[in-house]
Amino acid sequence: MTFRVSRRALLAAPLALALPAWAQDGYPKAAVKIVLPAAPGGPTDVMARMIQPGLAARLGQTVLIINRAGAGGNIGVVQAAKSPADGYTLLIASTGFVVNVSL
Repeated sequence: MTFRVSRRALLAAPLALALPAWAQDGYPKAAVKIVLPAAPGGPTDVMARMIQPGLAARLGQTVLIINRAGAGGNIGVVQAAKSPADGYTLLIASTGFVVNVSL
């Protein structure tokens, strides 16, 4: 028993896989929020404000920076974690959040 695939089927398969992406609406449709678990004026805040204009221009939407300092950054992280998982809320955290996991 042999299974033969024609050239047409071979060429049509990648196109069929891309169809769901064409059916989706464009992103973003609303303002994008960046939650920053740090006080205004710190190095993380300065970095976020440096990337904000370029990100807003690239996305074509307003990008808001929301500072939520306190409890070692946990207040901001919890706010970002509790937001809907729709891609409209981003989190910029310091390297301490990445390093602490491995300690």
